[in-house]
Amino acid sequence: MSVRGGSSSRGGRGGSSSMIPRGTIVPHPVNPVQALDIVNRYQVLGQIPRPFNTVLASPPPTFDPFRSSEISKTVPSFYPSFNQPKSDYIENYEVNLFFVESFMSPKNDPVKLASIFFPSGWHFIPLAPYKSLTYYKDILIQTGSIVIKPIYDNKDSTKILYHSLYIKQLISQQEFSDHPSDLHLVNTSHFCYYDYMEAWNKIFLHQNLNFSHSWFVQFDHKFKGPIPLWFTVWWARFGASSTIIPDQLKAQITHFSKQKPLPNSDGIPVLLQFCSKYKIPWILKWQYNLITPVKSTVVSTGSIEAIISQHSQASHVSRIFFVKWWDKFNIDRIVGQVQKEFPLVTQSQVCPKEKKAIEGPSSSSLSISSVSKLSATELKSLMAAISSRVTDLEEASDKASNEDSNGSSQNSVSNADPYNSQLFQDAQDPFA
Repeated sequence: MSVRGGSSSRGGRGGSSSMIPRGTIVPHPVNPVQALDIVNRYQVLGQIPRPFNTVLASPPPTFDPFRSSEISKTVPSFYPSFNQPKSDYIENYEVNLFFVESFMSPKNDPVKLASIFFPSGWHFIPLAPYKSLTYYKDILIQTGSIVIKPIYDNKDSTKILYHSLYIKQLISQQEFSDHPSDLHLVNTSHFCYYDYMEAWNKIFLHQNLNFSHSWFVQFDHKFKGPIPLWFTVWWARFGASSTIIPDQLKAQITHFSKQKPLPNSDGIPVLLQFCSKYKIPWILKWQYNLITPVKSTVVSTGSIEAIISQHSQASHVSRIFFVKWWDKFNIDRIVGQVQKEFPLVTQSQVCPKEKKAIEGPSSSSLSISSVSKLSATELKSLMAAISSRVTDLEEASDKASNEDSNGSSQNSVSNADPYNSQLFQDAQDPFA
């Protein structure tokens, strides 16, 4: 869905009734949104040590900020099922939230400390009272940027197991309006492009009672881009990490990186390009953490400047985001897609002139005496040919090994639609 639409996308410049003149103060209703408070009986997506026993209380117990008629109408009828996960969570990003002041208690429980620092039922500092989690969700839904599907327990419809989030498109500032401060209407409030960017940073700040909530994240099968450069910061925080990518897929990403760059991909990380193009999913979750500095004795150096410039240390609460690989993902399907789109060049496909240039001097001529007679340009050409040959041999070896070990391990899946798979089906506990 494009948010560009004549005068309605021009803020105060177009005179639309849904926009307001720049500089006008718009009153908004104060309606803080409470976070989900549901006991999840399942330990979701592996184990992450939790140094706390209490949680933020936020009634009512059945509230879900992501539940809406808009979501249920646009979400596919199938979604991933997860069984016996093998991969572990990897710490991906940590952000310091606030210092533990002397009046805060207990000082060893990060969740209780967060309940003192943040508004009741919130997990972030609101930029305005009405800018709740629902407000940011509505922005991304209205602009057609995401699809969210809450997955409930089949035996208890009030218990949410996790949420699936599919990235449909990323609205650029140019598409949004003439200026990022121009206002658009969302429900009874307004938002600008700064709010749109902030919505991407806030959308995952949702938790349940025991902090076991998780997100299944994937680019939608219709996503094509382009990707704004500001989204690379989001990717570094919440996106997939190279440490969770299986080795078989890493080889394809390396091969992909050597091909002609995608349109408008300057400055976009290769892994982000690959995941958006081939719809590679990842799993995300977060928790609070308490960082207590180790007290150390200041060793006197006799320098007054050193004592004065010494930094004081204090405990602070942080938020850690973890990511993991989805073990049920059909890697063979992606390998086949990459090799079909970017086939490896074999020796039989190289013309004699090019073959001679690639192969370089014959083995009989590669004696020490003959190499020592080569010029600098000839030596560089020889080294490049050798390096290229070694890479081709390694990729061919990896491909043969992967085909032998995985040839019969997974069922084939249609390349046309990544969601249309027998792997994507309902399950009672998708992550356990």
